[in-house]
Amino acid sequence: MLGELDEALGQAWHVPNASTLTTRQVITMIFEEAGKPPKMSGVSKLMLQLAGLFIGGAREMAEMIYVFEQPFIVDNSKYVRAFGDNATPMRDALRKTVAWYRDNGG
Repeated sequence: MLGELDEALGQAWHVPNASTLTTRQVITMIFEEAGKPPKMSGVSKLMLQLAGLFIGGAREMAEMIYVFEQPFIVDNSKYVRAFGDNATPMRDALRKTVAWYRDNGG
């Protein structure tokens, strides 16, 4: 849509996105769509740093932990004001994703 409208050129846009949810909420929804009880656990930054001494992936995760320490909220209100709220609701997106995964050998 943005690529087709002259009034959108030369501006920064946050494209449509579903309302902000926590990681826990998204994981719970995925498990619900899969018909399974949710299973989650957490690892502290210190544990990631210790594991990072031996596991490269854990070292990289420890470096990026800051992205999980504060809410990450995308403000798409400019887009909504200009073009309407046409983001796919998270539940719908997850339902389709889980269905695709099931249909493709998941």
